[in-house]
Amino acid sequence: MEFITSKRGKKMIVIDGFKFNFSYKSIQTNISRYRCFIKTFTATVYVDDDNVLISKTGMLKNVFILILLLNNLRGEISSYPFKNIICTYCKKYMNKLYKFYIKINVSKLIY
Repeated sequence: MEFITSKRGKKMIVIDGFKFNFSYKSIQTNISRYRCFIKTFTATVYVDDDNVLISKTGMLKNVFILILLLNNLRGEISSYPFKNIICTYCKKYMNKLYKFYIKINVSKLIY
C-alpha cells in the first residue's frame, strides 16, 4: 500500500497496482474511504487513522473487467461495456494483468 498525490493535489492510495481516490473520512469512526479512480468501477478501500488497511471491497469485479479487457485486446472477446474508459489503463498494466490472468481459471468466472 502506497500513498501518492494526484496531479491536482488530491490524496490517493495504490494497492496491487490499482489507484484509489480519497472519498471521505467518517467523523465518528475516523475511517477514510477511497474509491477506484475509474468511475465505473465499484471497488473501495477503507483505511483507519494509522493508515492501516481495514477492508477492500469490489476488487474481484475490477480484476474480472480487466481480464475481459485483456481478452479483448488479444482478440478473444469482441466487445465489453467499459472499453473506451479503461483501454489506456489496461495497456499500462498489461504485464501484471497477464500474470494474474494465468493464475485465475477464467472459466469459473465466465458463465
